[in-house]
Amino acid sequence: MQRDEFPEATKRVVAARVAYRCSNPDCRAPTAGPQLETGKTLNVGVAAHVSAAAPEGPRFASLGWFHMTMAALIALIAGLIMFLSFALIASQMVLAVSEAYVGIGGGVLLLGFSGSRWTIKFAEGFLGWLLGVAVKLFFLYLLVGVGLTITAG
Repeated sequence: MQRDEFPEATKRVVAARVAYRCSNPDCRAPTAGPQLETGKTLNVGVAAHVSAAAPEGPRFASLGWFHMTMAALIALIAGLIMFLSFALIASQMVLAVSEAYVGIGGGVLLLGFSGSRWTIKFAEGFLGWLLGVAVKLFFLYLLVGVGLTITAG
C-alpha cells in the first residue's frame, strides 16, 4: 500500500512553527537539541498524521468504499442541510414576492370599494392580506440575513 508521507521541507517548517516542541498538550518536550559532535543537532521529533497515512495504519477512519473521515461526513451533511434550507427560503421568497406583485396589482381595484360602508370590508380584507404578505417577506429577509451571518462567521 502507498503511504502519504510528508516531504522533508514540510517536516522542517512544521517543527519550526511549534518551536521544536512536542505538539501533545500533555508533553511539550523539546524535539531537537545539541549533539556531541560540534556543528550537528539531534532531532527526535516525528511528523505524525492526524488521520492514518495508509489504509491499514492507526487512526484510519473508513466508511467502506467511501474513504471519508467522520468529521468530513458531518461537514458534508451540514453543508447539504444549509443548502437545502437556503433553497427552501429562496423558493418561499419567490412565491411571496410574486404573490405581492400580483396581489398589489389587482388589489388596487379593491381599494375602490372603500368608498361605501357596505363594501368597505373588501378593502379592509385586502389591506389585511397586504400586511400579512409584508410580514411574511420581512421574516424571510430576516431568515436570509441571519443565515448569511451564521455561514459567514
